[in-house]
Amino acid sequence: MGQGLRASGHRGLGAWFGLSESSDSGHELVGFLDDGKCNIFDGSWVWDEKYPLYESKDCLLLDGGFRCSENGRLDRFYTKWRWQPKDCNLPRY
Repeated sequence: MGQGLRASGHRGLGAWFGLSESSDSGHELVGFLDDGKCNIFDGSWVWDEKYPLYESKDCLLLDGGFRCSENGRLDRFYTKWRWQPKDCNLPRY
C-alpha cells in the first residue's frame, strides 16, 4: 500500500475524501495522496474570501475547547486562512 494520510472512523466523510484501499489496521488511504506527488506538509497559508465554510459551533468533529468564537474570541480574521500545499489541492470540507 502507498504512503499517505490515513483516516479512521467518520465513515460519512470517507467517500467525500476519496478514501480507499482498506488495510488490515482498519485505516484507509486518502485517494488524492495515493500518487505520491502530494506532500501536504510543504505549502503555505493563503487568504481565502470563501472561508469559513462552516461555523465552528456546527462542527461535531471539533472539540469545544478549540471553538474560538464560542470561547470569547471576537475577531473572525483567522477563519479566512486555509492551508495550500505546494503541489496539490486539498478537498474542501
